[in-house]
Amino acid sequence: MTIESKEEEHAIRQAHQDVGPIQPWLSEDGKHYIFEHDAYPAVTYAGETVEETQDGYSHALTEFVKLRLAQKIDPIVDRMTSGRGGLRPGAGRKAIAGKRDKTVKIQSEIKDVVDWLTADPHRADQVRKLMRS
Repeated sequence: MTIESKEEEHAIRQAHQDVGPIQPWLSEDGKHYIFEHDAYPAVTYAGETVEETQDGYSHALTEFVKLRLAQKIDPIVDRMTSGRGGLRPGAGRKAIAGKRDKTVKIQSEIKDVVDWLTADPHRADQVRKLMRS
């Protein structure tokens, strides 16, 4: 198995996880079953039976991911697609080695109070008790 096929297999699996169970609905005319998903708006399938629609959508989604990996999808369609299957390598935010501490904005008017409270943790407990009573 080559690296490309492992990447492709992972991307296809990710796309199917994004979509979840394929549960088609009956069209307005009552003749076809249709399925589409918000994560992959460019992929839609309609069939005469539920099983046909499920199989067809699965195949269409797989082909879409393969085309996306090969970068043969129009950029506008790619931007509309929120699913993660078939994303190009390096897309998205970089992984952070360690979790960052949450930062808090402090207004300049109360900075002296914040400094006084953070200097001694016991003071903060006393202020909390005072506020609860």
